[in-house]
Amino acid sequence: MSPSNPYGVLIDPHAPAAIADWLDLPATKDVYAVADVAEYLLDISTDLTYLGLLVDHIHVGTINRSVVDEPVKSLDAAAGQLLPGQPHYELVQWRCRTCDTRLWRIHVDPRDPPTCPNNCGRLYPHTPS
Repeated sequence: MSPSNPYGVLIDPHAPAAIADWLDLPATKDVYAVADVAEYLLDISTDLTYLGLLVDHIHVGTINRSVVDEPVKSLDAAAGQLLPGQPHYELVQWRCRTCDTRLWRIHVDPRDPPTCPNNCGRLYPHTPS
């Protein structure tokens, strides 16, 4: 894990450049918290394979479903923390009406509405059917 990207253990350097699904988290250096939220989202969204990771609205890399489980388990073991049960996160889903990109956030500040990572403009709340 490099100091410039503390999330390196979660990132797939071979992921495709075009990503349609994003997780946007507040600024944090807590890779354990980021790993927990990413793992939770991948667990509840079985259609996701790649997940672009934005931290404080900055793209830090792409998470691949096939490689996220092992780093998360390694992080837990290294910290001596085997957490019982799955944490619960209230993720809010947003969708771009132009390119159909999906973005999830834990919290949405009305003063800071999400915008499309592909620069299409505003994202809109989406409730999966």
